[in-house]
Amino acid sequence: MADLVRDPTEDRALWLRQQLESLPTVSGNYGSEEWRAAWNKRRHATEALADHIRQLPDKPTVREAHDKTTIRMCGISSSSTTGLVGACQNWLRAQSTRSAR
Repeated sequence: MADLVRDPTEDRALWLRQQLESLPTVSGNYGSEEWRAAWNKRRHATEALADHIRQLPDKPTVREAHDKTTIRMCGISSSSTTGLVGACQNWLRAQSTRSAR
């Protein structure tokens, strides 16, 4: 039986999904103290995720601008105008499409 070689991007995709699922959610009435506290907690967690991605061994890039966030890791690039979470979700879709080929 031939050895199956696992695509390293599959491991990265699994890790990234876990990171996204662990981000705090924003709840409460929009603009309330509870909502602002939840939003700040999520923002800090998202910033920490961006830093963690940048420190991975293969040196992925995360570029955040006022109008677009881009990620490049494992040879796959993605971007989003909705921030890091959107760029990560787009990266996961791109990785899934590439792995399906």
